[in-house]
Amino acid sequence: MIYDLHHRYVFIHIPRTAGVAITRALASVSSHCFVDLTSGRHMKAVSLQQRLSDLWPELRRWAIARSPWDIVLSDYRLTLRDLQAGALRSRLAPGWRGRLERMRDEPGFEAFVHREICDPRYSRIRGGYWRTWCTDGGRNLGVEPIRYDALKDWDAVTASLGLPACELPQVNQTPDVEMPVWTPEAIEAVGQVCGDDVERFGWQRPKITQTAVSLQT
Repeated sequence: MIYDLHHRYVFIHIPRTAGVAITRALASVSSHCFVDLTSGRHMKAVSLQQRLSDLWPELRRWAIARSPWDIVLSDYRLTLRDLQAGALRSRLAPGWRGRLERMRDEPGFEAFVHREICDPRYSRIRGGYWRTWCTDGGRNLGVEPIRYDALKDWDAVTASLGLPACELPQVNQTPDVEMPVWTPEAIEAVGQVCGDDVERFGWQRPKITQTAVSLQT
């Protein structure tokens, strides 16, 4: 999460949408910004609205919109990376430690989707990532969506938002761990829990490969 009262913007960092790279890029060219890459990294728009109060309407509010299926894949692989790297031996935030312990005890992509993404006991997702982070229970907060694919031309993104030119670093790239296979059940589960986002942005479901189908037989 980053906001800059001088350049008059606030960026909401939805998980797994290149937020760390974007925050570092913007912070590198401004001494006026407030940055939180720790406890407030994924602060929601409604909380930022409360923090900034009367300043909120004066700031350009934006976030990166990404397909929920792509976010889930990235989330799973980063979770798996930490588990394989022995992160449970380190000091971790209770929520992340709990996730890794559950992954250790009940591994696999299918279990991850139904538990960490769809089960309200563990998941923060309510209607989709955009709905959860950038609206107030579906009420519009004026956050402008920039599609994830647009980051390929970062210069154009900063220009369109009136932000200072800066270089987008490579951060938290996809780790060298297994690429899970989507099953029809997992695709449908994500589509259901992120239904508001799917309708809002027209996200397309992943295609089922022959390998995925064969797992069901």
